[in-house]
Amino acid sequence: MELSNDAVLKIEQALSIPRLSKYENFYKDKGEPYEKSDVLMLYERNLIISNKFFYLLNYFEVVLRNAVVQAIEISFRCNETNSWHENEAFIRSLSRRGRYSPKSMFDSAKEKFPDSPSKMIPELKFVFWQKMLMAN
Repeated sequence: MELSNDAVLKIEQALSIPRLSKYENFYKDKGEPYEKSDVLMLYERNLIISNKFFYLLNYFEVVLRNAVVQAIEISFRCNETNSWHENEAFIRSLSRRGRYSPKSMFDSAKEKFPDSPSKMIPELKFVFWQKMLMAN
């Protein structure tokens, strides 16, 4: 589909010139002649490819969260009567430092789902898992 110059300018303004500049640089670096519509086409192709990977990242995040919980359960000797979300040693290990401390995020999720550790896992934001694993 051929875009009018006016349509190309409106799209470029909506997406921003800095965002599109790396796609334009692709053509500049090759030294080939190009039009703004070629840049938009390249941007669109990149979106399509990125979207194909997005669902894989989603699966990876779910699997990673579940694997971390399994590792917590093993490390802190959790069982049916001592779930990871109630294990005092694990809870004490959570950092309290920073605005978004793992301890405060954990407490919020536990308050929301006190009897359901499986519901806490997706409730905890990815930054919780990141900070928990990187805390000293």
